[in-house]
Amino acid sequence: MTRTAAALLSTLLLIATPAPAADQGAADALAQAKSEIDTYYGDVQHLNRAAPLLLKALSAEPGNAAIYVQAARLTIKGGHVVASQFKPGTVEAYNELIDKALALDPALQKAHILKAEVHDIRRQYEQERLSLERARALGESDPWLWVGYARYYLKMGQSNQAFSTYLRVMRMGPGQGPEERNAYVGALNELAGFTLRPEDGVTLQDLGRRVREARHPQDAWALGNFAEQVLWRGMFDEAIDFSREALKTRDYGAARLTLAAALYGKAADQILLKQESGVQALLDEAAALGVSRQRILQHLAEDTPEARRRAPVLERIVR
Repeated sequence: MTRTAAALLSTLLLIATPAPAADQGAADALAQAKSEIDTYYGDVQHLNRAAPLLLKALSAEPGNAAIYVQAARLTIKGGHVVASQFKPGTVEAYNELIDKALALDPALQKAHILKAEVHDIRRQYEQERLSLERARALGESDPWLWVGYARYYLKMGQSNQAFSTYLRVMRMGPGQGPEERNAYVGALNELAGFTLRPEDGVTLQDLGRRVREARHPQDAWALGNFAEQVLWRGMFDEAIDFSREALKTRDYGAARLTLAAALYGKAADQILLKQESGVQALLDEAAALGVSRQRILQHLAEDTPEARRRAPVLERIVR
């Protein structure tokens, strides 16, 4: 968590009083803070700009539950490390801010949706389901509600229900703002991890096109996540294309790893096919990314016939 965000958090956790009359300045500050949080794609300056805006809103409306919801979102984003790993204290603070929001307004749907995520992180799946049910009782139009259900179904091993729920989010479209668009793009990337059938009405190519069209210009993660999905399918050309584009948007480690793995995977396949023209260029580009040999080999290690056939070549060529 950034220093600014930590200072904000300590202030927010001390204050929770009944809301006074709505203040337009507070509403504007809250809207601006939400916009900064919605468009956070790894650039911490967005969170640093959001924090003082939330404090401004709080000073005018200390009992506004929506402020605590946005503070919770800032907290979890600022404390995220990678995958399901968070800096110490992040999840606890996230949960406490959500609880404050619910104490102030038990009918605030977004707080229930976020509370479900807390339970998911803590592997409290029955509590997660109950939070989702409470959120659903307050309306069904928020795509993040359905993202939450799809996440829950996956954890329960109900892949067909997860797939149909992500498909529902896709069919809801990108919405009117970045928060809805992020749910839509996230669902597209999740769908790319499933086996797609003709009757589903969507192809992997269609998903990739939609990701490119809908993503925020600063959202490198959308491209990098799609690159990772096609990498696992052995679609190295597509993985190279998407991860290169992601790195043009923002240079970050996961996209470097995906690109390096895809370049080495393509080089290995060409060597196996005895089509070695251009292989050296692939190896040079991969080596220049600075990803460790161990990480690349681990990333490409799978228990499939294709991966086992490729493994001896990778052992020889990965630097």
